[in-house]
Amino acid sequence: MNDYRSIYLKHHKTIPCDSSGRTYDIHHMDGYRSNNHIDNLIAVSIQEHYDIHHSQGEYGSCLLIADRMGLVPEEKSRLASLAAKERVKNGTHHWLSEEYRVSQKKNAKIFNKKNVKNGTHPWISGNRSEHIGKHLKEKSACPFCGTQANPVNLQRWHGTNCKVKNGEKVSRSTFYRRKKSAASC
Repeated sequence: MNDYRSIYLKHHKTIPCDSSGRTYDIHHMDGYRSNNHIDNLIAVSIQEHYDIHHSQGEYGSCLLIADRMGLVPEEKSRLASLAAKERVKNGTHHWLSEEYRVSQKKNAKIFNKKNVKNGTHPWISGNRSEHIGKHLKEKSACPFCGTQANPVNLQRWHGTNCKVKNGEKVSRSTFYRRKKSAASC
């Protein structure tokens, strides 16, 4: 049992239960878990505890409570996202530390060396094409000039941006000049 639950129990003799028989959570009113003074501890239902932390924007705490509440995975995912964004905003997210970046580089080097040694690295095993995004492998035809291109290039250079429109072939500079003048009209 946590120290603060023991302290609360010692002073109040019992911890209340909700209608489903679940004991109440013990909440630190000032937000500091190390302050276990009896005046700082209050028994609240799990829903009340969740609501307190949510209203204060403490999404990491909400996530821990949500796990015990049995909330749906989508809500837990939303809370995890909010908690991560809050850590990034505060500059406390582990991804922001130099130590993390160094460890990631080190792990990548170890992984790559192992795969090169085993002959399973995608760049030497002939499986490189498996690691290229599917969207870059698929080809479609431009409706104006018929050029086959992946969706990224098709959107950028063909379709509505195709230099061959209405059977007229124009240079890129002419195409962009016309496009710019049409936009200013």
